[in-house]
Amino acid sequence: MSIATSIQTSGMPLGRNELAELVARDIAPGSFVNLGIGQPT
Repeated sequence: MSIATSIQTSGMPLGRNELAELVARDIAPGSFVNLGIGQPT
């Protein structure tokens, strides 16, 4: 099952890995990312 499918059908909150995969898909190759943003620890 893909992440997009699980978002639409599960109704459950995303875990850290699922959230990271979803965000990573939206970042273009060669982009710079500020790692200081995101989920609090």
